[in-house]
Amino acid sequence: MGQISINKSKVLIVEGLDEVNFFTEYLSYLKLMEIQVIPYCGRGRLNEHINDLIKLPGFDSINIIGFIQDADFNTARSSFDSMVSVLNSYNIPCPDNPGGFATSSELKSGIFIMPNNQDEGMLEDLFLCILSDTEKDIISCIQGFQACFKNLPNCGLNQRNDVSKSLMLSYFAYRNPEVYRVGIGAQKGYFDFSHGCLSKIKEFLEELYQ
Repeated sequence: MGQISINKSKVLIVEGLDEVNFFTEYLSYLKLMEIQVIPYCGRGRLNEHINDLIKLPGFDSINIIGFIQDADFNTARSSFDSMVSVLNSYNIPCPDNPGGFATSSELKSGIFIMPNNQDEGMLEDLFLCILSDTEKDIISCIQGFQACFKNLPNCGLNQRNDVSKSLMLSYFAYRNPEVYRVGIGAQKGYFDFSHGCLSKIKEFLEELYQ
């Protein structure tokens, strides 16, 4: 985990640096500044990360911790159950359902599965939900472009998250300045943080802050 140190009593664990950039920006928008955001750099490394996390100076000062992971190709329940299995091995309390919280005598913890605790997908899908409303004409053009070449020989868009990522990259290519990451797009103000598509993650973060 490099030189990371825990300096706040509320901690949010996310998959990577792109998520760190987005959630740091979004928490600032929500005025929930007393939450420290820490990446674990890939869902396959969660067990390794938790093992390192509990050894860090300051871990004992954490009162509440949230974990966010993409569903990717899986159902939200499948991804949730996988995370619960890891957290249980470290005696971290786990909720019964995605989006919920559980409390032990020493720690409160919650789990959120992107994009909305129900569907397959990832961080990009959360923002495509917003853009399909706020930038519907642009997204329609991009989808038409994508449909044109999707079935061509050697097209790599054969997995759902390839499609979502390519849609976001095409959208970013339209914007000025052009960016390549959702987190940077959030920092540039390319997404409407007040949109209803963010309501579930907003509720989760507000519960984490309490």
